[in-house]
Amino acid sequence: MELSSDFYAQQSSWAQRIDARVKLLSVMSAIVAVVSAQTPLFPLVIMTAACGMTISAGVPLRYIVVRFGASAATAAIVALVHAVTTGVTPLATFSIGPVVLRVTHEGVCGSVVLLSRIFGAISLIIFLGATTSAPLLFRALRWLRVPAEWVEIAGMMYRSIFLFFEAASDILVSQRVRLGYATWRSSIRSLAGLSGAILIRSLDQAVRTAESMKIRGYTGQIASVTAPPVQLSGVGMMITVNAIVWGLWLFVHRTAVFSW
Repeated sequence: MELSSDFYAQQSSWAQRIDARVKLLSVMSAIVAVVSAQTPLFPLVIMTAACGMTISAGVPLRYIVVRFGASAATAAIVALVHAVTTGVTPLATFSIGPVVLRVTHEGVCGSVVLLSRIFGAISLIIFLGATTSAPLLFRALRWLRVPAEWVEIAGMMYRSIFLFFEAASDILVSQRVRLGYATWRSSIRSLAGLSGAILIRSLDQAVRTAESMKIRGYTGQIASVTAPPVQLSGVGMMITVNAIVWGLWLFVHRTAVFSW
């Protein structure tokens, strides 16, 4: 539970008190700026700022490291593929059997930019998730006219995550007591059994949820609370944040010393 974003989003700090719609729109704008960056400097600056704001909101560094670690392997694979498949100026050559991999200068530079974009965007999402509870995010999405069906599915998925975490934890403890992870071979079998059990429970839970909703009078749409108008202070904060982000974006990309 301590690694759940809602665990910290329920705490009281300056970031949690900001309107969810203001944070959502500001983060979306910042992600667009990060993804469109042509140099690694701007995404790294945004990543540093986002991590600093997340920590100042009472979120421990361990949570941020775990969240980054979940995407680091995928990002590294994408960067490696980019480094060996683009560019013409060779830097190094590796042979894996009959396959020859050539790392190029252009590919490495592009991979650095790509990694900076990925981690910059992830840091913004971490800040948003760790400082905004799921119900407030769902309400903000409905305010942005996201289809109600999508928001309802997201809410059900979010609720089911914790049910499956609890079920997986119980099964895992039982397997460990029975020495299910004593050897490498038994670990593979136990992991397969755990995955199958969670899949079966997810199907059973879907049926029970559908029946419970019908009993409670579900007619095809879940009632939601209408969000109040955004306060003037929130609008001013959103304008200020966007001005800073895009002003820095223009400064970095128009200054020759920051060219990449």
